[in-house]
Amino acid sequence: MDNFFPLSKSMMEDSPEFRKLTPAEKVLWINILNESNLRGEFYKADIEWVVALNLSLNKVREARRKFGALGWLNFTPGCRSHGGRLATQYHSARWTKPEDGVFFAQMPRYTWEWLLTLLRPVRSRPGEWIDPRLRKREPVCGHIEVLLYAYLWYWWNKYGDKTGIVITKHTLQELTGFAGASDKVQGLADATGMLKFRDEYHKIRLLEFWFRKDPSKCADNARQRDLAARNLSDAIAKARKDQDKRRTKANLLSVPKSADARVS
Repeated sequence: MDNFFPLSKSMMEDSPEFRKLTPAEKVLWINILNESNLRGEFYKADIEWVVALNLSLNKVREARRKFGALGWLNFTPGCRSHGGRLATQYHSARWTKPEDGVFFAQMPRYTWEWLLTLLRPVRSRPGEWIDPRLRKREPVCGHIEVLLYAYLWYWWNKYGDKTGIVITKHTLQELTGFAGASDKVQGLADATGMLKFRDEYHKIRLLEFWFRKDPSKCADNARQRDLAARNLSDAIAKARKDQDKRRTKANLLSVPKSADARVS
């Protein structure tokens, strides 16, 4: 289970609540599922989700409350303590483990985590190699494309064979809950280089589909993973510093001026 996490049929196909989530909410939820599957109970500061997934702080907190209200997530919100702030504690999440008798696709963990790097502007440090697609200042693709890979990977694992698979554009829209989902397949192929397909008017024919080798089996991927982790850590540290500056400024503005200071 260390190298993959499950995408369950009861979530991907059978849950109308999951289908109705926005792309950003789905990306956050699948990341909670991924972390919970790997680590069990875990702590995560909201700012880490913000930077890693290219989300706003409000979106993270609103989505988490929604997951809790749906009964999918058991968590303890972060709080201030002794001048600092404790991260949110995630106790358990639905669909974290395979369910008996229910189909699930094995989502390669490193592939999913690599896809997330395409959501944020990541550049290599001087002298270090990184995939050219990640040198841009702007994200390579959006939440919809990242999710589309997960949906197509699920469908490929459920129905695919050596000749590929066919999915109608209507089915893809129903499955994902995204109007025009089929229009994003070309963008996904261009951004990742991990699938070949043919547009056949009312349907998409997936001809080939790849995932990225686990870093334990590929030295280049191990190096790229470590570099991405360092860049993400640096970006989170900068975001924390900026957040602290904004809080300090807000606190100063909220302090009432003294009576003497108001006299002109």
